[in-house]
Amino acid sequence: MLWKRISFYGDAVSHSALLGFTIGAFLEINQIIVLIIFNLFFASLVNILSKQKSFAIDSVVMILSYFFIACAVLFNENFNKNFVFEEFLFGDISSISNLHFSIIAILAIMIVIFIKLNLKN
Repeated sequence: MLWKRISFYGDAVSHSALLGFTIGAFLEINQIIVLIIFNLFFASLVNILSKQKSFAIDSVVMILSYFFIACAVLFNENFNKNFVFEEFLFGDISSISNLHFSIIAILAIMIVIFIKLNLKN
């Protein structure tokens, strides 16, 4: 992706996949299958639109990403009444168990140690 100068492609795919996730939640089918199909659709759409040379490929990627994010929010607000989109995006702090907190604390300590050992002063 960097060779073709699409520096935001991974970010755009992950953000645009939210539309696939909301559609999968609405249809109540396997999320992995929906996300794979949707990401292939997104990649194909980027490929088709980038060949027209009207815009830079980074512009096409970001425009599609923002379009799909907006569509995900609108789709969720209109069709998924029982699905809390914000809870999926930001999480629910009250649902963290002691085990999850311990894992996060251990990972944070490991990251700090790794940075400390590999940081060249």
